Amino acid sequence: NILTYGGGVNSLINLNTGYFAAAIEATVKQDSGSVVFFDVTGNFISSVKVGSLPDMITVTPDENKVLTANEEESNDAYTIDPKGSVSIIDISGGITSVSQPDVKLLFFDNTPDTIPGSIKNPATSYSVDLEPEYIAINNSSTKAKVICQESNVFIEIDLIGDSILNYKGLGFKDHLLIENGLYPSRTQN
Repeated sequence: NILTYGGGVNSLINLNTGYFAAAIEATVKQDSGSVVFFDVTGNFISSVKVGSLPDMITVTPDENKVLTANEEESNDAYTIDPKGSVSIIDISGGITSVSQPDVKLLFFDNTPDTIPGSIKNPATSYSVDLEPEYIAINNSSTKAKVICQESNVFIEIDLIGDSILNYKGLGFKDHLLIENGLYPSRTQN
């Protein structure tokens, strides 16, 4: 029964070690979510708190770290709008010993004032507006790329120092130009 741990599972990852991990949002989505570790038969092993609304969970190829993209989502009235973040959980000591000190949360408080090629709500800052969705990790487990699709931004993370390296806007395409035209109803034969 996942409701014991929160409001629902958003993502699962098989850790290939006899365990799996679940990214579970809080009952109130704006509260901190959890990563809960289970053995392959579904027995609870441990859990840690992560950022608000952990959307995607993944593990580094070397199987030493679990990462979550914590999307954050405001309430319907926009009176509570938590900051997006990325959680990095050190699992190198084994799943049975994972505890809260093994979690590092990366927030976007030091984001530049502008990110060329990005989209941002003018009434807020990037630190609140960036909403991580997906994470890709290189084969050497040293870097991660996090996509914030609503903002049109990639965030590059150093997984050796567990820090943010840079922010990159993905740019724009003018679909009014004939060479960039969209034909959503046209079918190819």
